[in-house]
Amino acid sequence: MKLATFTPKYWPRQVYFKKLLMADVVVLLDIQPFSSSTQINRAPIKTVNGWQWITIPVLSKGMKGQPLCRVQIKPDTTWSKQHFRTILVNYKNAPFWETYADWLKHTYQQSWTFLIELNHHLLEFLVQQFHIKAKVVLASQVEATGLREQKVVRYLETFSCDTYVVESDARSFFDDRILVQQGFGCQWISPNVEPYNQQFGDFLPNLSVLDLLLNVGPYGHWHLQRE
Repeated sequence: MKLATFTPKYWPRQVYFKKLLMADVVVLLDIQPFSSSTQINRAPIKTVNGWQWITIPVLSKGMKGQPLCRVQIKPDTTWSKQHFRTILVNYKNAPFWETYADWLKHTYQQSWTFLIELNHHLLEFLVQQFHIKAKVVLASQVEATGLREQKVVRYLETFSCDTYVVESDARSFFDDRILVQQGFGCQWISPNVEPYNQQFGDFLPNLSVLDLLLNVGPYGHWHLQRE
């Protein structure tokens, strides 16, 4: 049994869904402290001028370190209209735009208070579209303390898993020796995704999963499993 952890981000990068496809259990890190470096409120998309961020404004002043589950979207802003318009302008000719346009429009017309509510809504839809079978649970429902690696050991024990799936980019800050000492394995995965046809010229890697969804649709899970 394999386990992965997942920060509930806004339209996450594609590599995170490679982990979800490999895992049997996925722990959503909803109590991870918020910081601007987490990128939970922004996503990279492709435009005619290259890639750009689309960012959701959040209430962060005086709230540094608050759990992700408490991060609120700034009220009375026009971000949702702007994001939908930006996506429409840049992806209206994508192969699967018509397939998902109504769902996207409805999503951006809804009122969202907490960022995690929107991010979880997106995740549930993407899990369905990419045929991901992993069981998804919240970290807030598991008693786990200590260092990052110690928490992972606790998750592995709780859900009777023997292997932790993690992207190779995490080697610089994740010490898998702690897992090995406890009898668990660690599977490192490449961040690379097999190139696919995109709008506006040459293939750009490491974009939001939204780009994969609108260009490849539900067949995206095949690209996520290849390199």
